[in-house]
Amino acid sequence: MSSLNGERYAQSISGVKMMEAAAVSGKLRTLNEKYTILAILAADDEILGPKLPKNCTVLDAYVRISSSLGGTGIVSLGYKASSSGDTVEDADAFLLAVNAGGQAVINRPGDANNVMPAGIGKYFSESVQTFLKCTEVSTEATGVTLEWVIFYSID
Repeated sequence: MSSLNGERYAQSISGVKMMEAAAVSGKLRTLNEKYTILAILAADDEILGPKLPKNCTVLDAYVRISSSLGGTGIVSLGYKASSSGDTVEDADAFLLAVNAGGQAVINRPGDANNVMPAGIGKYFSESVQTFLKCTEVSTEATGVTLEWVIFYSID
């Protein structure tokens, strides 16, 4: 049997590189947003949400859609580019292809296609704005509530 060191543990014992505090400790926080659809959404419409603070690590996320979006309805959860431009936009960083066509859903990372999105576990050195992107919509969605929660650690 052998004992292997994880990357962060190896960094901590080497003393060569300081780790960001949110990677190994910090306070668990949540970012919550809710939007009730009042008018017909179109493909590529974006619903803007709160900003993630700088120096945070995203741990988990979910999207809840209160009822069916009609025959079709797919959204993704991601973040906008940072104001400095160092962090580029990723429209499906936290959840991709949340499909509420025909039913209400709660979707979490890894649910769709068993793929873990790139934004889960990501450290953000800058503040970024979250948003839901409508990739496929129907005209039957008015009155439906879209809600998203992102769990993150911050030092």
